[in-house]
Order: sequence, then structure tokens, then C-alpha cells
Amino acid sequence: IGPSESGKSTVLKQITLIYGTGFTPEQAATYREAMHTNLLVAISTLIKAMDSLEIPYSFKKPESVEERTQRYSDLPKVPETTISAIKQLWADSGVQYCFSRANEFQLVDSCAYIMENIDRVSDLNFVPTDDDILNARIMTHGIHESKFKAGKMSLVIYDVGGHRSERKKWAQFFEDAQAIIFIVAVSAYDQVCMEDEETSRMVEGFKLFDSICNHPLFTKTDMVLFLNKIDLFEEKIKVRPISLFFLDYRGPNEYKDSAKYFVKRFQNINKFPEDKKIYPHLTHATDTRQTKKILKSVLDSIQQYDMIFFPLSTHLTKSTDRH
Repeated sequence: IGPSESGKSTVLKQITLIYGTGFTPEQAATYREAMHTNLLVAISTLIKAMDSLEIPYSFKKPESVEERTQRYSDLPKVPETTISAIKQLWADSGVQYCFSRANEFQLVDSCAYIMENIDRVSDLNFVPTDDDILNARIMTHGIHESKFKAGKMSLVIYDVGGHRSERKKWAQFFEDAQAIIFIVAVSAYDQVCMEDEETSRMVEGFKLFDSICNHPLFTKTDMVLFLNKIDLFEEKIKVRPISLFFLDYRGPNEYKDSAKYFVKRFQNINKFPEDKKIYPHLTHATDTRQTKKILKSVLDSIQQYDMIFFPLSTHLTKSTDRH
């Protein structure tokens, strides 16, 4: 469970890789189309943001680039002329400055990843790798059930849409859950929600966590908290300290201290500390090796029917290993 754009579906993809049989050719084809769509949406979003933020280009913008991104959005291959125009735009210093201000508008998180791999992604014979699929964005609607075997455990996992309109469907699927994994993008501390563009995404996360953590059905259900997208978070705080957005923060502008602040904020929401525990993890959901370690820890705890407390310092140790 978690707000939109938090990385819930990415965690499910990781579970599919780690505990399932991987992705079928049909699923890979779907993510191939998603990567093309993400590419075109990302550059269109940047173009619109250049206009709204009144950022000048360092060259004359190709007049037809927006029309091209729309016209070819449903084709199996993006034409080379459009790819060339997108690469020219991405290399522009004005567009790069606009990208550095992405917290001011709604840009897909995988924008940089896709742009860095644009030649491979746009190739006619492109077949997505596992990393590509983990970085592809497809909006989740409704409730999606998946079943896996993890050792002796049988897992039934529900992937639920995070948008406000989807949330009323959640509770019935988690009534008998031994634990709830709540996922929030800690990197979104400086962004607003897609739904209203006024509410802070982190404030929205606090409110949603409150509604789940303190729900009458879950007063004794332990919660695993994934503060996700720590890779983006660590880079962001170097230029935008969390104190600019959360005025009560008085600590140093350091990764661990800033992360601990949000961990504490979420833990303090729990109104039933004697009956349930909150177990925080700082996660990088597109990093398979780190996610595998965290999921093993979570599943081992669930299997023992008693959530084991790990010191916060353990959870704040990042893995830099890559899949």
C-alpha cells in the first residue's frame, strides 16, 4: 500500500524476479511499449515545463518535435528523425536546467534512465532487460493479485492503485494480513501530488499512513515501512535540504539525519505502539540486490509470526550493489 508514484509496482516486479519466474515475452512486449510511451511523455513534459517556467533554449527548438512525439506515440518504433530531435533537446543546457527543477512539475522518475538509453530503447529490435522493466512506468488501476512461493511460504500479494480514487478499494484485501508493507517515495519531499498540485506528496503520505496504520481493522497489524527512492533522495538533499520544506527539521543536511527525520515522523503516527510495531527500511526498489536482502528480512520476520526489531542504524545502511 502507498500513495501514487511511490514505487509499489516496482517492488512487485522485484518480487516477480526474486520469487517468481521472471517476465514472460508478452509482459516484456508490454514494457517495451511502456518505455516508448515513457520516452515520449517525458520529453513532452519537459517541453511544456520549458514554456511554463519560461526557460530559454540554447538553440532554436525544432518546430515539429511536439507534434512528432504525439504522432508516433503508438508506433512500434519511434522514427529516427524524432529520436534525433529528442536527443538534441535533451542535450540542450536549457532543458538540462529545466530537468534540475523537475520537482516543480510532474515528470516521470525514469526520465534520465530512458534518455541515457535512448539509442537502445528506440532500436527496432529492442527487448527490455530486467533493469529496463524495473524502470518502466505503467500506472496501476484497480487491484492486481499475484501469488508466489518463497521457500516454505505461500505469498498472496495485492498491487493496488495509489491514486485517491483507488484507495476505497483497499481495506477488504488486507483484513487478514499478517503485515502490511507501506511504500512511500521519500525523494518526493519537495514535490506536490499529481491529483491537486498543492498538497505535498510527503504530507499526503503521512495522512495515508495514518488512515491505514490506525484503521480499526489494523490496530494489531504490524507495518513494514519502505521509504523508497533513496537514491534520488540522497542526490536531492544536496541541493534542496529538507529544512526548506519541513521547517521543524533542525538537523544537519546529511543523508542519515534527514532520513531518520522522516522515519520518526511515520513512527510517531502509530496510535497503538503497544500492540503493533513499525519496521522502517530505506529502499531503492530498482536495485535488485538491495531489495532482495530487505525482502528476505521482511519475509523471515513474517514467517516467525513475530516481527523482529532491527536497530534503525541497520536499516540506514545503503547497498550500492547493482543487479
